[in-house]
Amino acid sequence: MYLDQSNYSGQLVDIAYSAHIPLPEYVIDLCSQNNLTIGFAESATGGLISSMITDIAGSSQVFNGSIVCYSNALKHDLLGVSYPLIEKYGVVSVEVAKAMALGVKKCLDVDIALSVTGLAGPGGPGSYGQPVGSVSIGWALNDGRNRADSFCFNGKRLELKKQFCTTVFLKAIELLIGYNG
Repeated sequence: MYLDQSNYSGQLVDIAYSAHIPLPEYVIDLCSQNNLTIGFAESATGGLISSMITDIAGSSQVFNGSIVCYSNALKHDLLGVSYPLIEKYGVVSVEVAKAMALGVKKCLDVDIALSVTGLAGPGGPGSYGQPVGSVSIGWALNDGRNRADSFCFNGKRLELKKQFCTTVFLKAIELLIGYNG
C-alpha cells in the first residue's frame, strides 16, 4: 500500500512518501531500527492492517499480533473496554479508541499499540450520529502516552477501510519517528 497523497497532506506525508516503500514496510523498518514491537486492535478494518503488515518479510521480528474485535462484546472481553464507556461516548469515539489501544498494548505486550474503530458503511449514521467514514484511531506507548484522534473520510466501504489503514500507518510512522520511550 503506497500512499495516495490526494487524501492526505503535511510534513509527515512528505516523509512517508519520500521513503518510496509501502507504508506497512516503512512501519516495520522503523520498528526494527528502534528495536520496538507493535500491535493493533482492529474493528472497522477487520484484520486488513494485520494482513498488510504480515505481507512484509521480517514483520514477525517486530509485529506481535492484532486483535480483531468487531463486536462490542469482544472489545469488552478481550481489551477491557467498559460498556459504560461505549454507551456514554459511542463505539466510534476517541475515548473507546484510547481504551482499545491500552487494552491491546497490555494483551499483546508491545511497545506501541494502535487501535481503529469506525464506520465503513454503507449503512448510515452510527448510534451517535457519526456519518459513514468516521473513524477514531488510538495509540498507547511505553512512555505513557495514550491518545486518540478522529477523522472522517468519503468513499465506499473498501475504500474507507483502506483509508482507515493508511491513517493508522501514518500515525504509527509519526509515533515511531518521534519515539523516545
